[in-house]
Amino acid sequence: MRNPFTIFTDTLHIGLSQSDIALVHSSGLLKKQNHVVKEHTFKQDTVENCLSDLSLFLVENQCQRLKTNIFLSNSWVRFFMVTPPSNASRFQDCQAAAEVRFSTLFGEAISTWEISADWQVKHPFLACAIPRALLTGLKRVADERHLSLLKIEPQLITYINCLRGKMSGNPWLGIFNDGNLDLVMFSGNRISRLHKCTYSDKETQDKNWLHDTIQREAFRHNSEIPTIFFYAGQPPKLWLDTESNAASNISYDSLDKLDKRFAQLTITTQSEAMRLANSWSKK
Repeated sequence: MRNPFTIFTDTLHIGLSQSDIALVHSSGLLKKQNHVVKEHTFKQDTVENCLSDLSLFLVENQCQRLKTNIFLSNSWVRFFMVTPPSNASRFQDCQAAAEVRFSTLFGEAISTWEISADWQVKHPFLACAIPRALLTGLKRVADERHLSLLKIEPQLITYINCLRGKMSGNPWLGIFNDGNLDLVMFSGNRISRLHKCTYSDKETQDKNWLHDTIQREAFRHNSEIPTIFFYAGQPPKLWLDTESNAASNISYDSLDKLDKRFAQLTITTQSEAMRLANSWSKK
């Protein structure tokens, strides 16, 4: 028989990439303990297939009547910067600017996407678009299992929220995953630019690749070279060589040093979804 108080003390964390689902169950009121439930790989990266597999997966693992967080890999989400019009004064002005920017960048109708943002009328702001079918489906699956849904959050937003209020100097953030690097550039505590780039196996053997990439993007966007570079994921160790760092005057710090919730990100044997779910379970 399920303890009736678990709804107050236990939390289910769901990590969702475009190929994997992972479940982590944390229990306890004061001292949280994490229990990895299971992970599952599905063959097709469609929203319908993902939702179907998630529903069955929750039933198989008897996940119900729990507080629940869902963390989405960045591959589900489209991120972009929006500059509000000079005469913007209302939320609706920013929302209209974000919708126009989305259509311009991605060439798709906004009707099938839901945009969330750090809305600002005086400064450029970060926006993200998530497929409406995915959000609606996740809420439906949660209702079917009587899960109390606390949040649906993209991976990048979780990283940025962790950094807010803890940054000094001129920081950048880099997220490494399967040959992709997402760069987030800050101006003070505000996000100024986003940039995505890829790297090959050959480039992982070039100890200067990361430094050169950071320097090139800084020059390209007329930004200062960062004094500190926070990173998540597993960059090639050669890029973080202390001798190269000394020459570049950039300090490289892993997010797991800044916040213990990110320690599991360095476990490369886990699926992307399991790293997502397991990393946030100490929140």
